[in-house]
Amino acid sequence: MIAIDRPHKYTYRVSLEMMNTIYRLKRRAAEFLIALGNRRHPFHLSEAENHRLPQGAPDHYNDSYYFTGHNERGNSIILRLGFRGDGESEAWCALHFEGKKYNLEGEGCRMPGDRSIGELAVKCREPGSRWSLSFEGGLRSDGSRVVVSLDAEFSSPFPVFHFNTDMPPSTMASAMAAERWTGRWFRQLSGWHQTHYEQCGEIRGRLLIGKKTHTLAMRAIRDHSYGPRRWSDMNRHVWLAITLDDGRFVNYSLVSYPILRHIRAGFLQDGNRFVPVTGGSSLDDLNRGGEPPAEFGFQIQLADGSFAEATCRNRAAFSWLMGGSYRVTEAIAHFSLAGVPGCGICEFGYRIGEGI
Repeated sequence: MIAIDRPHKYTYRVSLEMMNTIYRLKRRAAEFLIALGNRRHPFHLSEAENHRLPQGAPDHYNDSYYFTGHNERGNSIILRLGFRGDGESEAWCALHFEGKKYNLEGEGCRMPGDRSIGELAVKCREPGSRWSLSFEGGLRSDGSRVVVSLDAEFSSPFPVFHFNTDMPPSTMASAMAAERWTGRWFRQLSGWHQTHYEQCGEIRGRLLIGKKTHTLAMRAIRDHSYGPRRWSDMNRHVWLAITLDDGRFVNYSLVSYPILRHIRAGFLQDGNRFVPVTGGSSLDDLNRGGEPPAEFGFQIQLADGSFAEATCRNRAAFSWLMGGSYRVTEAIAHFSLAGVPGCGICEFGYRIGEGI
């Protein structure tokens, strides 16, 4: 038995070491490919801010503008315009004010538009600094239609965080190295290039709900992404966007695609300083059932070596069916990061029929 058992253990050890070596080589190669891709697709903020849906864009092309704001009284705003190459654009307009929810009717609004859909519009006033936000129309609340008018501005003195160039290449390279590489895999990956950046700031303005006027002064986060996006191509995701009471902001994002299952990204922002996310709780840890749980804990590891424990407690939630195949549930949430309280968005998504 001994003569047979020793070679078996030795073979297993050699195989494991070989697998680790292959993984490290793949990760280094992936880092090189990411750096090469960033040189081929440099980020220009002014160009990105003034991006328009290209003429003849494929049906699955996406140009998405997202804004969310929150104040200390528990009031929140969610706005999103997503323009698609197939001409069927997407709109979210959701409010949580004084304990009541307001939302566009149905699963969301789909119609043609260019930086506006119906009476919801966003416009760049100054690249990287100021955007106007407006809405005029009706939202549903407790089965009734309520007239709402929004005239506000997002502004920020902070830089944007561009995920392609501001994340350490090693983070995405680790996700790439975990997959089986084939010619078909690389061809699929090369067709997925997107521009995606976020910025933290504030939303100020006026919001009329029914006959009551609210003066807005909210901590805010905006997101702009454009490039190929098929909702049916995603397995599931988690996006945590947090505004902390001490003035810092946090993004923690986890995404699974069939060909890239372990994407992790994000940052902690303190003034003009960004510290990228390098590790933390996994998608399996958080998004097991597809819907955000009422309360959960999670962990974030940062590039400076620090490690933070956090909690999320969800309140009002809104749900949208995207492309008929992907369910997004967005909850307004209370957070705590290493004991510092905050508020923001807890967004979970999953492909219908994924079986999670």
